[in-house]
Amino acid sequence: MPLAISFESRETFCSTWLHEQTHSTGHSSRLDRKLDNQFGSAGYAREELIAELASVLSCYQLRIGYDLPRHASYMSSWAKALKERGAEELMKDLSEAQIAADLIAPEPGGEVEL
Repeated sequence: MPLAISFESRETFCSTWLHEQTHSTGHSSRLDRKLDNQFGSAGYAREELIAELASVLSCYQLRIGYDLPRHASYMSSWAKALKERGAEELMKDLSEAQIAADLIAPEPGGEVEL
């Protein structure tokens, strides 16, 4: 991660940090997502979409401000690569993003189980 001072705000630093932390939840010892996808592939796009969704969800759960239009713009760039996938697959991605967000920033009083 770049230094926090290089970001335009604390919120953008935190949301980027949460995005990167989401990638760590894909490790085989955690949620076991395929992480060795080639840049630009559908698998890579899916992982980026999950990471960005989880970042937004984590920001919300932690009550950190976030720039929804910026997140949406980033997600839409990856969603284009996934447009041939159906709504059911997109819902799976959202579900995986929520599980990842719960690992990083559990709801207060919530339990995290693997």
